[in-house]
Amino acid sequence: MSQRTTANAVRRAACRITSPHPQIGAIEFGNEAIPCTVRNLSPHGACIEVNSPLWFPDGFVLAVDGLRHTCRVAWKKDRRIGLRFA
Repeated sequence: MSQRTTANAVRRAACRITSPHPQIGAIEFGNEAIPCTVRNLSPHGACIEVNSPLWFPDGFVLAVDGLRHTCRVAWKKDRRIGLRFA
């Protein structure tokens, strides 16, 4: 395990589960919805990927597998976005 992986694991409150087959989700805000790919998921947050990183709301609802999570953006890097569930 690399130092970076170890540091990320220590900072997180719970392990994130990375699926070999990413799930399709939706980012919902107002009357809008943007499709996204859920890369990993935990009880406290998720990592998603969007097609366009140009604009993104700071708070929204992530809908995946019939569940809805109110969340806030924790970090952004290119098209990947780290989320913290409220």
